[in-house]
Amino acid sequence: MTDVAETVFDAVILDANLRRQSAEPVAAALKAQGIPFVVVSGYDANQLEGSLSGAPFLSKPFSVDDLLTMIEGFQR
Repeated sequence: MTDVAETVFDAVILDANLRRQSAEPVAAALKAQGIPFVVVSGYDANQLEGSLSGAPFLSKPFSVDDLLTMIEGFQR
């Protein structure tokens, strides 16, 4: 979590599972700092919990075009 707190991110591509653990704490930290992120997962979006739930979502496998479209949506 110190990486999230000490690093400047424009946006983050966040896998829902990090080393077989939920990425929910990372998503919560990103939300708290106002950093846009997209969750990617092989699971269904309705299986996501906490800060992962309701976040922009891409199902694996996804195309580069889908990812770019999602990232372009982050631009203000």
